[in-house]
Amino acid sequence: MLEALAAATIYATKWDRKSPFINPMCGSGTIAIEAAMIATNRKPGLYRTNFAFMHLQDYDESVYIDRRCPP
Repeated sequence: MLEALAAATIYATKWDRKSPFINPMCGSGTIAIEAAMIATNRKPGLYRTNFAFMHLQDYDESVYIDRRCPP
């Protein structure tokens, strides 16, 4: 599951960030990881380093590096 979708799913539940979080799905743990990041006020996918567009034939890493948001 994409990090943004996992975060949106959590926000849709109106979870209070204090009560225990129960992950109803098994798998990679994306929902649980995003819940932990939300609870600690971090952005969805903050540590993601690989995106689908990076695998396109004419992908230029220097353009991505120059235009990404500062950390």
